Amino acid sequence: MLGQPSLTEINDLNAERSKLSKSYTQKLSYLSILRCETMSGLSRNAQCVLRILELSESMLTSEILKTARQPEYVDLCADCAGGDAFIAAANQLASQGLIAKKFGKGGYRWHLVGAK
Repeated sequence: MLGQPSLTEINDLNAERSKLSKSYTQKLSYLSILRCETMSGLSRNAQCVLRILELSESMLTSEILKTARQPEYVDLCADCAGGDAFIAAANQLASQGLIAKKFGKGGYRWHLVGAK
């Protein structure tokens, strides 16, 4: 059983926490809330898109599809590794306000809403 942390330990933890940038901390909080509130009610393809977008501030469609084929995503992203399934899931998430897209060089760039 662990006892109460000492004042020094608390100060050390607070110092470490303050080293994180505000943006990064906000993104982690947003992603935690997003995952808890939405993951259970989403299709596997939509969960795949969200999980991959957690990796980066934004990604091109081609980057997302390439990532979905990686071994660590095979179970969740089996259908989403194809373009049509990805587009359907991404557009559904966009209509729910969870992700957004912007057209530019290389195609559509997708990002989590509120985490940018």
